[in-house]
Amino acid sequence: MALSNIAALLAHSGLKVLVVDFDLEAPGLDILASPGTPTDRPGVVEYVLAYLQSDLTPDAAEYIYRANVQSQEAGEIWVMPAGRPDASYSERLCGIDWESLYSHEDGYLLFEDLKKQWESILKFDYVLIDSRTGHTDVAGICTRQLPDAVVLLFLPNAQNLRGLQTVVADIRAEAEPPLRRDIKLHFVASNVPDLDDEDAIIARQLRAFRRDLKMTERPLVIHHYDSLSLLTQTLFVDARPRSRLAKQYQQLARRIRAENPQDTKGAIAFLDDVQRQRVIVAPEILEARLQSIERAHHDDGDVLCQIGKVRLSRNQAAEALALFQRSLDSGLETASVFAALARARNMIGDRDGAVEAALAVFERTDATINDLSPALELIRNGSPHAVVGLSRKPAVQSLAPEHVEWLATNLNRSREELTEARGLFESLLAQGGLANQERIRGNTLPLCLIGLGDFRTAMALLEEEYGTYGRKAIAGAFNYAMATWGAIGEPNPELFAGVLNLEARSKIDGDANYYQCLAVAAWVVGDVARASQFLERSSEHAKPAVRCLSCWRYLSVPQSQFLRDLEQIRRLMAGESVKPAFLQDAAPQIPLAL
Repeated sequence: MALSNIAALLAHSGLKVLVVDFDLEAPGLDILASPGTPTDRPGVVEYVLAYLQSDLTPDAAEYIYRANVQSQEAGEIWVMPAGRPDASYSERLCGIDWESLYSHEDGYLLFEDLKKQWESILKFDYVLIDSRTGHTDVAGICTRQLPDAVVLLFLPNAQNLRGLQTVVADIRAEAEPPLRRDIKLHFVASNVPDLDDEDAIIARQLRAFRRDLKMTERPLVIHHYDSLSLLTQTLFVDARPRSRLAKQYQQLARRIRAENPQDTKGAIAFLDDVQRQRVIVAPEILEARLQSIERAHHDDGDVLCQIGKVRLSRNQAAEALALFQRSLDSGLETASVFAALARARNMIGDRDGAVEAALAVFERTDATINDLSPALELIRNGSPHAVVGLSRKPAVQSLAPEHVEWLATNLNRSREELTEARGLFESLLAQGGLANQERIRGNTLPLCLIGLGDFRTAMALLEEEYGTYGRKAIAGAFNYAMATWGAIGEPNPELFAGVLNLEARSKIDGDANYYQCLAVAAWVVGDVARASQFLERSSEHAKPAVRCLSCWRYLSVPQSQFLRDLEQIRRLMAGESVKPAFLQDAAPQIPLAL
């Protein structure tokens, strides 16, 4: 059942898949894998007998047929059945002496040749073999000679654990000299009861399997699934693709593909898992895998880019840079490639090149916010003035409204950035009907406008919500008071007293900016002692390597600048003639049409 569903998933990805029924004592895979297809075809048994009779390796194509199934993207499922299911099948099967086949008839070479035919002549992308359970000569062929990987399905009980220990040891022994065949093992707990495991029985059993079988990763789990469709041997990935059973088969297919360096999607899945640290691979094994994947996909831009990202995560910037350039040369000029290229150039100290690649990210309509955020950071660090005009770039114009708002909210480190943010906020408000419109009008846009010196427009936005008689939030009340200060040139003690009254009722445990704002408010109303307390708490909350919004200048600043702003507030409290930075050289602004 698992094999047939995996075969269907692979075929849906456009792959050519062969399923082989090597469960010779209990055949029937052909019925499940190719429903409605005539099954009176020769298979494994007849193939072996033909070899014994002629002493020549048969043409495997004569024992394989294409299944009558529909698959997406031109994928194919082919079947090599156990044998022709007639009355004499058992007699033919019993006529094969498997031990003699290997000891006297070069059976090993027979199956090595069969494997070569599958790969080189018939050119299957995947061969999935259904093996008999237990310790048999045939099982050894399926688990030790033929496969690159073995999927071990087991019910997590003591009997299965004892049986698997021998099988797993035999498979792992293939990696020892002289064979040195490292067969990948995929462990899958199958038909697991879907019950409330209040006594942790299942968890305890799985831990025992992981310990005793020395698993390097968690086993996948396929739960017991109650459905009458099982009686009709339905392929769940086709008939019920959103069912839990189908999703668990999808997880298994992904894990199998991720171990195949020849499989493009599998290679990308593996590289993505490494980047996201879903899998931990020893450095020497990872290096071998990366080289193997690169050889198999030397002209595939997507794969080369993903390899480059893994190398970048390992601080191999020069190697990554070459891979990203090859990816671009292949024609893959995507935002993701340019974003990665920018990071690599920055790591090798090429700041101008990093800015150039980061700006290219903003020219791509396929850019996501995950591409734009690090690209913006590189532009800020390498050429701060290059932020001018970013709000009109194709990438930003293609973003969803919530991502435009996120970007605009984070453009707050300079007046140039605030100008870009204002344009984005205007665009969002002009669209109308946005769920976040109230937040923009009552919070993020006023912050931007105050930083730009457009105090009266900020007041207009805040007045209805946070005017003298309608204060509802500390932040809004404070920003309204500050905008008024900017508009009339003097702080209004009544407005700042309202901020402190709200704070007294709320008892919020705030951040560095919160206490900085309260210190300003307390100073305005003449409570210098309280202002000093708030200022001290603000200083304590300022964190290294963390930017923070400073109400002294209405910009996001690093800790060092924030602490200097706190010192300016101390000088103000001491009676010195200092002026908040947001009031200094406030350029006249054209009010928004609201």
